[in-house]
Amino acid sequence: MTSNNEEKDQGYNKLSAYSHSFEVSCQKDDEVPQNSRRFLNSSGLHLEDEDKYAYLKAFFFMTLATLSWSLHHLCMKLIYWRTPEITGFDTISFFGYFTFAFYFGYGLVTGVDMNIFNYGSQVVKIMSGRLLCGVLLDIFISNGLRFIPISKGVLIFSLNPLFCAIAAAIFLKERITLISIGSTIGAFLGIYLLTLNQSDEVKEDSRELLGYTLTLLSAVTYGSVFVFLRALNNMNLPLIISPLYFGIATCFQTLLVFIFKRDLLNFELYDSVNLILLSLVGTTAVTGLITMNIANKYSLASKMAPISYLENVFTLLADILIFHYHFVSTDVVGMIIIVICLAAPMILKS
Repeated sequence: MTSNNEEKDQGYNKLSAYSHSFEVSCQKDDEVPQNSRRFLNSSGLHLEDEDKYAYLKAFFFMTLATLSWSLHHLCMKLIYWRTPEITGFDTISFFGYFTFAFYFGYGLVTGVDMNIFNYGSQVVKIMSGRLLCGVLLDIFISNGLRFIPISKGVLIFSLNPLFCAIAAAIFLKERITLISIGSTIGAFLGIYLLTLNQSDEVKEDSRELLGYTLTLLSAVTYGSVFVFLRALNNMNLPLIISPLYFGIATCFQTLLVFIFKRDLLNFELYDSVNLILLSLVGTTAVTGLITMNIANKYSLASKMAPISYLENVFTLLADILIFHYHFVSTDVVGMIIIVICLAAPMILKS
């Protein structure tokens, strides 16, 4: 049994594996009824001590999650690359369609109570905050990736555990270490170096700077999302409720955009190739969420964190082989600094 201080010290490690996930599920709950032991039904259920092959299963599912999120971001970038007029609101809409459809269908099949108001006013308030921050996060990352190389964007977004630790210190009164503070400051230096390599066609405007700013804001916003998810997880809310209502909120956002800012949605540009890519954006988001949730029921997030960072390798290869991006020395130095800032807190606390 760990002490309260030790639990707080482990905060960064427990956050790290949730870089692209919208669910938090790390706690044990011995009071979960046997008939409720389904992967997506109880946020408290943890299987690490019940299966001798738990770590191998966790490794397998986390690898699938990482591949799913890599393909998710790659498909988004391919859409923007072949059709620059398509916006982040187009890709977000398909995220919402598929997420809502899957989790609503799962809820119907399993009989989970999907009425958020049946869980109390406190849950409704916390969920409202989670949805607002989640929608903003998606807007930031989806539009930010339009203007910068995918490897740089994903690497910057991978900094979100640092901001989660800061948010936990501010709102949850958890202790933040000097190494986490130093890593955060160092990460900003790395991001600055990444911004120095601008392509010729955009040096006269601010599109790349906007891309870096939006992507950084998405990592910062995830800190707030984490706080709300942590609160929901402590209430033992069925795990499907949060992604279900996030899908609903995203669909509602798309409706509002369609009504008040129609030019941000470009249905006329959805040719067969873009429809396939947009569908992959939606399906990979669903598979990424599911497999990450399952992985973290078989093992602690801190053990799975290094696997999730493989996405940075995949996206770097995509920039080189598919988008033919030319990296310069400041890019390399900036990426090395960011990787060190990501790894240092985990290594020093392991």
